[in-house]
Amino acid sequence: MQPPAIETIATSSVPVRSSSPTVSDTGADSTSNWQCLPLHKLTNFELVDHQFASLQVGFESAIALRPSNPRFQIDESSLILMAFYHKAGIKIHLGQAVAAIDMGFISVEPLVISALDADGHCLSIIKTAELPASPKPLPGETTQRCSQDVMLDTHGAKTLRIDSVAPFVLTRFWINQAGAATVA
Repeated sequence: MQPPAIETIATSSVPVRSSSPTVSDTGADSTSNWQCLPLHKLTNFELVDHQFASLQVGFESAIALRPSNPRFQIDESSLILMAFYHKAGIKIHLGQAVAAIDMGFISVEPLVISALDADGHCLSIIKTAELPASPKPLPGETTQRCSQDVMLDTHGAKTLRIDSVAPFVLTRFWINQAGAATVA
């Protein structure tokens, strides 16, 4: 029996949203159990894997850094996650309680996000929209960049793969844990 496909809302927008999901942009209940992964607690060039295990989220092939390329910066002091290997993606391992994810990316090419079940079978593949032109190009920039907002209903998914043919960064990562206490 094939499990149902994962529901998704994938959009492209500029600029990156820095606040938590709200009723107007995700359809989520404002009293839901959204928590932000505290990326700011990581250190520059730290390999990211088990640091968020208490929130039932693990990473594979991810590194925290402050990008030197302004195309991938939110601001000069913010940490982001990037694939550790050149031309490689990021894997995200999810615990049972993770019901939904809201992520923000900066990329120069569309992203492909694959949701896999516990046996590694593909439940859903999402390709973000073709990128709109940047509202304000950076000096000397020849390639457009775009902020991507992606929200996934992750029921049934145990692993997410995020891939692109070009570099991308993960700028924010919110999770909704089913049955968790509301975080203020």
